[in-house]
Amino acid sequence: MSVINNATNPSVPSITFKAEQAQFKCSNPTAVSLAVKIYRFIKSFVFFIPNDIISKLITWKVFFSSNPFQNSRKLRKETPLTQDVLPLTRKPLRDVLNAWVNADPIRQVAADVILNCIENKTEELDLQAKDLTSLPDVFDYPELNHLIVVNLNHNNLIALPESFCQLAALQELCLKNNKLTALSDFSKLTALRKLDLSSNNLSVLPNLSQLKALRHLDLSNNSLSDLPHLSQLKALQYLDLSNNSLSALPDFFRLLTALRTLNLRNNSLSALPDFFRLLTALQILNLSNNNLSALPNLSQLKALQVFGLRNNKLTALPDSFGQLAALRHLDLRGNKLTALPDSFHQLTALKDLQLENNPLTVRLY
Repeated sequence: MSVINNATNPSVPSITFKAEQAQFKCSNPTAVSLAVKIYRFIKSFVFFIPNDIISKLITWKVFFSSNPFQNSRKLRKETPLTQDVLPLTRKPLRDVLNAWVNADPIRQVAADVILNCIENKTEELDLQAKDLTSLPDVFDYPELNHLIVVNLNHNNLIALPESFCQLAALQELCLKNNKLTALSDFSKLTALRKLDLSSNNLSVLPNLSQLKALRHLDLSNNSLSDLPHLSQLKALQYLDLSNNSLSALPDFFRLLTALRTLNLRNNSLSALPDFFRLLTALQILNLSNNNLSALPNLSQLKALQVFGLRNNKLTALPDSFGQLAALRHLDLRGNKLTALPDSFHQLTALKDLQLENNPLTVRLY
């Protein structure tokens, strides 16, 4: 340790001393030993960083008043480390990719696609059908922050790396047909407009309420029995929940007033809530293969054009059914209907009507 008298104020003695890689300035010579102890304490936590890096990055100043016990614990960094340390201590992206490929050479094709995307600055990263079981944890590197579309369909992914949530510019994320059982936090993907999570093994979902730009959400072919609160998704126009285990619809559905397509086929729904009539923008509604025995008043769905009700337990349709003036395609196959309401003749736009496998007792002309 070297000690140099470096007092700028003659009334307050000052000593600057260097102990290996750290430089301290103390305004009271009696505090030198305490400063050394503090340095050694710090060094014990960073022993794994090479000394030459420490010497370049870390300059600590410990300030003491003339009273060695007053403010003796105040420790200040001259330069914030969060911005300076990361670029120098973190491995280069290519090195991370090389290590990822070395663990499984089949990943080489995917690594080449990632590098090509970086070199050409393309906005779409297409890694579909690459037989991937994992992804490299590189998505928070600045070289990839330009991505707009990421296609990971038809792989064997069971999880996403934590860095994935840093793709703040991402607008389209496709994860169809993987083996995902849980998802990381998506709350930072606020630019996302399309999210496809279909054909996975999801039984729960993270909070998606921050994805306020989302327009297309596909959650079909999973194991969902409940849904997170989606009421903030005011822009959502397409929602596919088919082939899940839903037995009821949560109240927040009444707020999804921008929905144009809603697919609830192959669930366990036994009834529709009355607020369903508030989804007035609906154009396509599929409720086939559920356990519905009756329908609420849906007369306000004036924009509805395609209505699937196949394979339910319907014994009758509401009298207001004839007010679905835009209805063009109606599938009522496989129910228990014995008659149709008198208002049915008002469906003047109807072009495709399927009524097979119902015990109807009246002839339709």
